[in-house]
Amino acid sequence: MSSSVSEKKVMPSRHLSCLIAISVFLLISSTLSLIEFRHSSAPSPVFPFISLSNASSAGSNLSRGEGSEQGSRVLDRANLVSELDSPGLSCDVERTLLRVYMYDLPLEFHFGLLGWRGTGDHQIWPSVDGGSVIPSYPGGLNLQHSAEYWLTLDLLASNGEDVARPCSAIRVNNSREADVIFVPFFSSLSYNRHSKRQGKHNVSLDRMLQERLVLFLKGQSEWKRFGGRNHLILAHHPNSMLLARDKLGSAMFVLADFGRYPPEIANVEKDVIAPYKHMVRTIPAADSAPFSERPILAYFQGAIYRKDGGAIRQELFYLLKDESDVHFTFGSVQAHGVSKASKGMASSKFCLNIAGDTPSSNRLFDAIASHCVPVIISDEIELPYEDVLDYSEFSIFVRASDAMSSKGYLLNLLRGIKQEEWTKMWEKLKAIAGQFEYQHPSRPNDAVDMIWQTVYRKKMRTKLDVHRRTRYRSCVYEEDATSKQMKQLYDIKPTLQASRGSENFKADASCRGNSYREQPDTEEYEKGNPAPYLNTSRFFQGKMHRRVFSAFPEPNISLYNTLIRAHSFRRDSSRRGFQFYHELLHSGISPNALSATAAIKCCAKMESLRSGTQVHGRIWRDGYLSDSLLQTTLMDFYSSLEKGDDACKVFDEMPDPDVVAWNVLISCYTRNGRTRDALALFDEMRSSNSCIPDDVTCLLMLQACGSLNSLEWGEKVHDFILEHGLIGSRRVSNSLITMYSRCGCVEKAFEVFRRSADQRDVVSWTAMISGLASNGYGRDAVEAFERMQREGVSPGEQTFTALLSACSHSGLVDEGRMYFQAMGRDFGITPNVHHYGCMVDLLGRAGLLDEAYGLVRSMRIKPDATMWRTLLGACRIHGNVGLGEQVIEHLVELKAQEAGDYVLLLNIYSSCGDSDKVMEVRKAMKDKGIHTTPASSTIELKGKVHEFFADDVLHPRKREIYEMLGEIIQQLRIGGYVAEISSEMQRAESGSEAYVLSYHSEKLAAAFGILSTPPGTMLRIAKDLRICVDCHNFFKILSSVYNRRVVIRDRARDYNGMRARFISEAHKVKHARVERRPERLELSRQG
Repeated sequence: MSSSVSEKKVMPSRHLSCLIAISVFLLISSTLSLIEFRHSSAPSPVFPFISLSNASSAGSNLSRGEGSEQGSRVLDRANLVSELDSPGLSCDVERTLLRVYMYDLPLEFHFGLLGWRGTGDHQIWPSVDGGSVIPSYPGGLNLQHSAEYWLTLDLLASNGEDVARPCSAIRVNNSREADVIFVPFFSSLSYNRHSKRQGKHNVSLDRMLQERLVLFLKGQSEWKRFGGRNHLILAHHPNSMLLARDKLGSAMFVLADFGRYPPEIANVEKDVIAPYKHMVRTIPAADSAPFSERPILAYFQGAIYRKDGGAIRQELFYLLKDESDVHFTFGSVQAHGVSKASKGMASSKFCLNIAGDTPSSNRLFDAIASHCVPVIISDEIELPYEDVLDYSEFSIFVRASDAMSSKGYLLNLLRGIKQEEWTKMWEKLKAIAGQFEYQHPSRPNDAVDMIWQTVYRKKMRTKLDVHRRTRYRSCVYEEDATSKQMKQLYDIKPTLQASRGSENFKADASCRGNSYREQPDTEEYEKGNPAPYLNTSRFFQGKMHRRVFSAFPEPNISLYNTLIRAHSFRRDSSRRGFQFYHELLHSGISPNALSATAAIKCCAKMESLRSGTQVHGRIWRDGYLSDSLLQTTLMDFYSSLEKGDDACKVFDEMPDPDVVAWNVLISCYTRNGRTRDALALFDEMRSSNSCIPDDVTCLLMLQACGSLNSLEWGEKVHDFILEHGLIGSRRVSNSLITMYSRCGCVEKAFEVFRRSADQRDVVSWTAMISGLASNGYGRDAVEAFERMQREGVSPGEQTFTALLSACSHSGLVDEGRMYFQAMGRDFGITPNVHHYGCMVDLLGRAGLLDEAYGLVRSMRIKPDATMWRTLLGACRIHGNVGLGEQVIEHLVELKAQEAGDYVLLLNIYSSCGDSDKVMEVRKAMKDKGIHTTPASSTIELKGKVHEFFADDVLHPRKREIYEMLGEIIQQLRIGGYVAEISSEMQRAESGSEAYVLSYHSEKLAAAFGILSTPPGTMLRIAKDLRICVDCHNFFKILSSVYNRRVVIRDRARDYNGMRARFISEAHKVKHARVERRPERLELSRQG
């Protein structure tokens, strides 16, 4: 009984032992299979001494002495894969690739942005051991820029014993032992969630965090040790770290692309491109559909009309939208776009990645996760891990110009790829898809691991250049008879380009015409469209285009569009382009939006309003008014013909204008004299929430601010530039220098110039020299020119224009002569009409009229009207009647005389007291119907620009203004002011001259400024015509008597009431305290 009971107790334990033995056997078998699978799909070794397939190769490489520098730290990947599930595994600091020191930044820089708070007051980091709940990253589009989150988690887990992970990077506690200093700032999340300004200081939390981060890093000994070059900062969102990126530019950035960074801040030499986290579900390799089960040829998901790169997407959409096997779908994360994209990519052979100038997109990585062969349409794009991954093995690269040249090119390329070749790329996609997978804990060769390897590998760029050169090799597909003929067509282009400059160009072109005539029939022509050749020959002779066009009996819409567009770039060929458009309308082929766009450009070059309105009417009829590219082209057309109201109507009809449309409208306002309205558009654009101003918007706004002398608006635009990180653009910095200079703030202009020391070019130096010259710093401008040469920057034509202008305005006659002679002798620059004009002005101001006249007569180029007017102005200053009459004769010969010319001549006679000549000139002006243009002046107060005209009676405060002006004149008379009436033409009746002079527009503006501002406030006035002698004297004394700094700018130059050269010697002694010259500007890099 007892034995039987004993047996019953033993039997289950025996069964249990058998089950355990079987389970262990199966577990070992599955583990070995997993290792074998991972080895088969792993890429080639990323380092000569690290093998991803077995441990012995790593040891053998070391025994041969390879990689001796890092020989003490070798990562045995094969053993690690099998050990990942072992309990108690932790990384060995001697086995890791990277030793990383991570700053313990306050919570609000990282996990605090996720809403996480530690259990204690001093807990900064969440626990990441196996049983902990880790804070999750926000979903939606935030996730695509979550690299910062995964890398930080990986470092936190690197020292734990309960988290299995590869040992590419390990966190160390001593910064001196570290290879990399990691900055754990979730900059992308900070931008996405906290970039809106708020609070009483109207500052965003993102901006405050960036400012605090810069102060923190610049104060750390780790940063000072190597100038930040060993720091790793994540800025994956293209707009993240806008404020701090230029201040921390020496660090290594982890970015999505380089598109919005100047090369001196971010470049492929030092920075890391990390993949987006894809939005679609990763398809398991076993479930991936093969070639035969993917019915769609090409698929695109996303926005067609986009701020950046939109033209490329839009044009390609119009080319391919009617193809049955090419699918375009529209959606977003919130509108089930992820589900649509997953289904579309999984059933498509190719996925279009229309990068253009905006490579920022997770679409490429969605395609990789879906095993849909990416077609990357871009001329310049940087890709993750490209030094170890050859993207041409699983992607198709197409240049944007080729893709947009014709429908036939891209479709023939894709349809020409055989199933066998596509399958090879598909298999490669399945093998490498895991390298774009973010996860925690990380696994060998996933996205986190690959990023750490890339950081380590930055100095080992052994294969990068090779892979770049082979990007487009997949474009050479197997050639059948049609393909060979197409290739022959494209082979014509390089030869033709090489022969452009030769004398045999016409003969070569004729030969190419014969080559095109060798097309066997129209069907083969359709497959081998010559549009790419025509598209690149925009400057060829029109007859050549006609000969090529006539070689095809049945031209299609693509050929017509290309021909019209090719003729739209030059004024002399635009009429022929418009004729092609008319032929298209009568050919039976329906024009599309691209046809109308090219035709409108031809009309703009022709300056034909009638033709343009005809095309506009056709656009209404065909229903293309929703095309944003076409609408902006229409706006630009009307603007170029000074039809601003029509351009505004087109803009108002746009349902959702993008930043390009806003920029065209701002440009239209500035072109058509509505500069104040252009300033108002900036606020309207920002409050619309439809788009954010870009660098082009800021350039236009700065130009408008400089034109109106509007410093407050200029500073407002400058603040926007700093807030959105646009200061890194060299064009923006140069425009800021020009704007501040035109507003009379040469000190602020110099501050911008000093801060942009690392990106100065010849334009920067020229802008600074011109600003110094126009504000009375003539000798400083000369010194800047000398410093420019010492720094190795070669001057250009505009540089010498600014330099000679400085000499002219400062009376540096000898220096001006020296630099004028040195232009051709030392720099090989032939003087142009602007240089001669500066020299004539220089000599004329100095009273050397005969020398100035001789210079004009001896010019190698024909003097224009501006040159003669400059000399005429000098004659007026020095009262040289005889020479003035000769100059007028030359202007009459050029048929370029204007009202201002007669006014100058009238002033010459008036100053000499020749009343008979005055009457003759008056009669001549009356007979010819010449009337003087009323001048206007503007002044900016509290951000609002006020405009005045002579004898203005429209201002609501006119009574107060005229009373104040009368009081000012009385005070100035006590200070020595006497009205200068000898050179004025207003002598209608005796005693009226002083009255007329009193109410010039700039005097009214000054009176309004003094009336509306407290004592000591600087006045900034801009006049659209040249300031007269009387007003010149008026403002000299005004600045002293009223203790005001007055900056007045006319169309010739800036006048600054504080400059010593405009104040008489008597005033220098009496009012020394108000006329002190500003401190000398030091032009060194350190400022």
